Amino acid sequence: MSWDTPALPKPSLTTGDQLPASPVELLNIFKSPFAQPPAAAYIYPLKALSTFKIKKNETLFKEGDNGNELFIIKTGSISLHIDLANGTHREIAQFSTGDFFGEMAIFENAPRSATCKCIEDCTLLSLHSSDFFYLIESFPEIAAK
Repeated sequence: MSWDTPALPKPSLTTGDQLPASPVELLNIFKSPFAQPPAAAYIYPLKALSTFKIKKNETLFKEGDNGNELFIIKTGSISLHIDLANGTHREIAQFSTGDFFGEMAIFENAPRSATCKCIEDCTLLSLHSSDFFYLIESFPEIAAK
């Protein structure tokens, strides 16, 4: 079986890391509302996830960028910050292994509301918005979580 990994817009990202090998491994990574989906719901996300690495201090996306995917942190940690009118930044969140982020741009169909920067080297999984909505429509019990 081959995994299709769509090209990502940031040139500093590298692909090729192993995807979760099983639904159990996915659950071990993914502490989110999806933590107890029906068994059939595991197969599609495993195929739909792309994986890549990004290095410490690199920016994944900037406030105002278009966003069409959400991210799950397999390893590492990231920081989200917003730009203030006086030219400084304010950190609004930190996420680490198992957390997910970036879903606001999908739900609101709006540009990214913050800048995402890696605090340490990260391995990320991404789920494109079309795959996310397909999953929600196909398995409504996941949406209820």
